[in-house]
Amino acid sequence: MQPQEIEVTDISKSAWAYVRKHYWGWVALIILGVIFVAYEAISSRDPHMLQLAIFSLAAFGGLYAYAFSKMKHLFMQEFASSIGFSYSLTLEPASLKGRLFALGHSARCDDVLSGSYKGFPMRIFNYYFTVGYGKHQRTFSFTVFELRFKARLPEIFLISKSERADLFGSSLGAGESVRLEGDFNKYFDLYVPKGSEQEAYEIFTPDSMATLIDKANNLDFQFIEDRLYVYEGKIIETRPEMQATFALVDSLVDMMQDEIQEV
Repeated sequence: MQPQEIEVTDISKSAWAYVRKHYWGWVALIILGVIFVAYEAISSRDPHMLQLAIFSLAAFGGLYAYAFSKMKHLFMQEFASSIGFSYSLTLEPASLKGRLFALGHSARCDDVLSGSYKGFPMRIFNYYFTVGYGKHQRTFSFTVFELRFKARLPEIFLISKSERADLFGSSLGAGESVRLEGDFNKYFDLYVPKGSEQEAYEIFTPDSMATLIDKANNLDFQFIEDRLYVYEGKIIETRPEMQATFALVDSLVDMMQDEIQEV
């Protein structure tokens, strides 16, 4: 299937539509099989029949996972085209700098969009890593925005007050917690290297804090070396959400003109 044949504005909905259109016969067969096998398993109490029912459900899950992956790639290809970026399937994680990329193991990237935005190199990609092993392992997924500037930025890590705060906690090292004015501290935890508090105050003005509270209180941000990372703690699946996050990055660039233009 060529990208121009379908417009993907919602990955999950498009995946279901793709399964119904291309595999409806298999879906019907699997559903009937599950119903029959489950009935036989309950009637005979045969554990082998129950295992067969579970296998049938797994087959359906695999079919949907295939469709979801296909639609996800297409979704990112279409968004890349809409903003004039190039698309590649993978990215080497070793090229990344943020604290997120030091967590866990088995890291990988896919659906990488690359281009220039307002004169700055920019990448958008999906990132995955695993924490723990065996029965206790858990895989985390993020959509990440990366901008590279001309200037070296102060190292600042802004974490949304969410379940990810615990995830990032082990990577904060000797960072100092900084409290800002107003309600900002209800939504974010801010960390900087010891002695860099003043730089944080200069960047996070009342206007920038209000923008982050209103539009980005579910996101995490990191300034490191010459880069800004914006971490969305899930895979972005819809066009409106992707456009909203892209617009937020645009706002951050505008707010930081003095810092990022220095050579």
